[in-house]
Amino acid sequence: MTFQNTDISATEKPSVMVDLIGLKRALEATIKAVQKKTTVPILANVLIKGHGDMVTITGTDLDIEIIRTLPAAADSRFNITVQAHKLLDLLKKAPKCDFVSLTQIEGEQEDDCPAVNVEFEKVNYTLNAIDHMDFPSLQGPENHHSIAFDAEWLLDTFEALKGAISTEETRYYLNGVFMCAEPDNLSLIACDGHRLYKQDCPLPSGSDGMPNVIIPRKTIEILIKLLKGYTGSISVDFSESKIRYKFGPNCVTSKIVDGTFPDYNRVIPQHNKMEMISNAADFGQAVSAVALISSERGRAVKLTLDETVCALEVNNPDSGSADASVAMQYKGDPISIGYNNQYFTEMLKVVSPCGGDFTAEFSDPDSPARFTGTRNDFLAVVMPMRV
Repeated sequence: MTFQNTDISATEKPSVMVDLIGLKRALEATIKAVQKKTTVPILANVLIKGHGDMVTITGTDLDIEIIRTLPAAADSRFNITVQAHKLLDLLKKAPKCDFVSLTQIEGEQEDDCPAVNVEFEKVNYTLNAIDHMDFPSLQGPENHHSIAFDAEWLLDTFEALKGAISTEETRYYLNGVFMCAEPDNLSLIACDGHRLYKQDCPLPSGSDGMPNVIIPRKTIEILIKLLKGYTGSISVDFSESKIRYKFGPNCVTSKIVDGTFPDYNRVIPQHNKMEMISNAADFGQAVSAVALISSERGRAVKLTLDETVCALEVNNPDSGSADASVAMQYKGDPISIGYNNQYFTEMLKVVSPCGGDFTAEFSDPDSPARFTGTRNDFLAVVMPMRV
């Protein structure tokens, strides 16, 4: 939709005219970075700024900033902050119309607070505002590196990795996805101490000399929501302290986790000689079935591998036991090994998302196993449990 940009008299109050649905969607995007309850009032606001034929909506919590651009007829003097959740609530519940007009109202007295008049076709609201000068800005990466990804690939990768991102605040350096350049590829890694997921891709242009960065969990979660439905390329600019994603009408800037990610190569087994090949969908269904009898505290499932059949067993002292078997191809000595059933089934869905075959490589009952499947250039490492 294109809005006609016209000269506006300096005596008129700054205003913007914008499509109602577009403004609502922009707020729904930027509000993901806005704190509803905060001791700093302006952090509950979004910054709305006019740019002639477009308007930008900005939300931030000081760690992440989301800017959404949308077409509008906008006085370039319009520059004010307003309560994000209150404005979105009005847009959702006010009488339906095609457009909404926002008019900036400055206080007549020095101590008067500014306000924004929100005008629908049949009703008007006046919302308290805060001057834009007090709104914080998360300045973009300086001395940055620039690379680009296919947006659909990046979304799929983030969705695959998110399950292995740690939520343990004491090990804050695991609270995100580690991005680094290896000699032959770029790697994205997540690890929570129980499992490790690693996705590789060819080194993109511009990756020479790039710093290693840890992208925060919250940033990953926001990007997953914003990337859904978007096709095309996503530009990624980053330095040692910040990272910025630009795609479509969105610009997401985030601080990175200030910490050192562990040496993940020491976690990945390199010489496991026992190998099992089985169908991920069948195996996952069998594990889920026997896990029905497990308890919240005891989530272990025991795998016994011998020749062509993997026997699965769960014992719960409070309720009973369950067992099942799954066909497989196996090379190695008989072995019994335990895993957290939830981690195991989630891992199978990630390594072979369409339910194809997967390969597991084992060493002994106390060592991590390596898993690969139909997802290209992806591997998972899962730590065993005592059973």
